[in-house]
Amino acid sequence: MMKIRVGLFIAVFLAANLFCIERSSGEWKMLGPYGGIITSVVIDKNGYIYTATEGGGVYKSLDNGKNWSPAGGGINNPFVSSLAISQGGAVFAGTRDGIYKSSDGENWTRLSGLPAGYQVQHIVFDGDTIYAALWGNAVYMSNDEKNWEMLKEGLSNPFVNALLVDKDGILYAATEGGAYKTQRNGKKWESLGLVENIVTSAIMDGNGRIYVSTWRDGIFRTTDGGQDWKAVTKGLSNSYVRCLVMDKRGFIYAATEEGVDRFDPESERWSKAGLDGVNMKFLAADDRERIYAGSYGAGLFIGEGEPVKWEKRNKGITNLQVLSILHDVKGKLYAGTTWGLFEKTQGEEWTEVKKLSGKRIQSLITDGKGNIFAGTPTGIFTLNKNKWVKMENKVGSYNITSMTIDKNGILYAGTDMDGIYASRDGGKMWKAVNKGLSSLRVSKLLNKNGDIYAGTFSGIYKKSLEGEKWESIGGELSSRIIKSAAIDKNENLYAGIEAGGVYFFNNEKTWKSVNDGLGNLDVLALSADKNGMIYAGTYGGIFLKTSPDSPWKDYSGSLANKIVQTIKLGMDGNIYIGTWGAGVYKWE
Repeated sequence: MMKIRVGLFIAVFLAANLFCIERSSGEWKMLGPYGGIITSVVIDKNGYIYTATEGGGVYKSLDNGKNWSPAGGGINNPFVSSLAISQGGAVFAGTRDGIYKSSDGENWTRLSGLPAGYQVQHIVFDGDTIYAALWGNAVYMSNDEKNWEMLKEGLSNPFVNALLVDKDGILYAATEGGAYKTQRNGKKWESLGLVENIVTSAIMDGNGRIYVSTWRDGIFRTTDGGQDWKAVTKGLSNSYVRCLVMDKRGFIYAATEEGVDRFDPESERWSKAGLDGVNMKFLAADDRERIYAGSYGAGLFIGEGEPVKWEKRNKGITNLQVLSILHDVKGKLYAGTTWGLFEKTQGEEWTEVKKLSGKRIQSLITDGKGNIFAGTPTGIFTLNKNKWVKMENKVGSYNITSMTIDKNGILYAGTDMDGIYASRDGGKMWKAVNKGLSSLRVSKLLNKNGDIYAGTFSGIYKKSLEGEKWESIGGELSSRIIKSAAIDKNENLYAGIEAGGVYFFNNEKTWKSVNDGLGNLDVLALSADKNGMIYAGTYGGIFLKTSPDSPWKDYSGSLANKIVQTIKLGMDGNIYIGTWGAGVYKWE
């Protein structure tokens, strides 16, 4: 009997450790899908295009945007808000971690001297002088890229959105509270008015006229250097404008929250220029009469011709924020993002589900019969007979945060503010099942052997298969916000706490903190596999532990973005994770 126990122990020990060796010897492979938030675009003297993304770093294209590859080696912070090219051809990237410089467009070094902790919102050059707008900390100037001087005197609002340098070296600043200017090498800013406006960008035409965009109040123009401003909004389709750019013909383009508009200086009128309904972020123009339009979520568009024809150019740009993942029995991979739902069959490219374009897909589950359910802030969509439809019922207007299906096929939907609902007929009819819950803000639902568990903003709860009432198992966690939860093969319960790491519900029926080795305590996702491994996705990477008492090990490796929002164990046995700004990764 003793030999059998020893042999069993050795077998289990070897299996677990072989699994760990397999995990540690692999690597994360970026899978996509393509698209994301494009914050800046520049074109170098060779015609190579660079794009900055929010959470995915920098990408580079050698073929006019048809294909993109990561080009941010050395940039420690993937949240890149601005790009600029110096007279010498070097590329500069402004991030949440300062400014980085690249001489070859692929390898970057961080400039020293700037204060830490500020997002570099915009970078411009005046000869060899570099100006950097630090969000919330005014503007900095350097003549040697090492020593910086703060330009703050007279600048009443330090939240600078954009900078502009004219041919005489006058520097203009678009801020959250008006427009300002200072002379070349000037030490003091002069207010140009518009102090009640959120000024988002500024450009100057060939006649010295300055145009500024605002968030909410449209576009203004001055012909006298800022002494007097007049609204230029005739025909403008949307008054919420983030960016302006002028092409070589003198047409001005405006990036609005509902598409792109174009201004004809001869007719003094705006008209729609396409991408209707797309939330725009940034615009740039080149010498070949091309317009580059960066969006919030839909990626990059390049426009040419008259009238402008737009083409989406995202192949290789992996910047979407992935909130949920599903790997179905047919081997199809689904990625729920802040912009919509994408699907991928092995060996094929990702395709966007048009019905869900622009929607935030917060939860994905399948009933194993070919039906898939997608939870959004405005209810549930379902794939039935290869067609996506909105479920028009009681939960149709609720913010669906999590879903699960028990062994009897009962579908549960957790909501933010409205509690939990259950359906016994595939989502046609729903019934509230909130008895016993002290909070109706539900963040996570999961099931194990017929029991349903609910993570809420006031602890975690459990309900049996046919039970009518939820029972709190919160204990010392009853007042904590539960962000994630998982149950291992031995039915041990783990809970991820907002800014509190991971807790383990042990045999003594008490909660125990298990954070040894966990490099980041803001846990966004937890998952357990059939081998007993526990995975934690955090704001600082993905971690693994082999047992309740073992320390966590960092398995982030070469992830471009280490904010891991969701973890999925695929039907193929592989681990899939969704990141905040770098798409889906697969461990192999």
